Amino acid sequence: MQPSQDARDRYHFAKLALFNARLLGRFQSEEGGSVVRSIIEEEAKRNGMMETPSLVHQATFLQFSYICLVWLWESAKNAKLEIALLEEFPKVAERLKMDLPDNLLVRDEYYPENIASAR
Repeated sequence: MQPSQDARDRYHFAKLALFNARLLGRFQSEEGGSVVRSIIEEEAKRNGMMETPSLVHQATFLQFSYICLVWLWESAKNAKLEIALLEEFPKVAERLKMDLPDNLLVRDEYYPENIASAR
């Protein structure tokens, strides 16, 4: 597999984590979702919980953050794909209309004056 495709596959994995977090939020907020609500309540009871927890909570945030920040970067470094991953940032940012600093600044040590002058 070529490095850029492998980097894209890693982004896709992180995107699936975002999809799951959004889906959980949608399940939780859906009006008239009695079937979904009963499944959630049944699972909460099976896990010994006194109250049914919100589906989007602190653990959801930690799981999502880990996948999108720690795992994505560490797995890319282990596979020696960090450069390919960094090269994907501008493409993703452009598609999402995000303003990111130049790749050279991301690779270099963090100096606020460098980032401010790059914009």
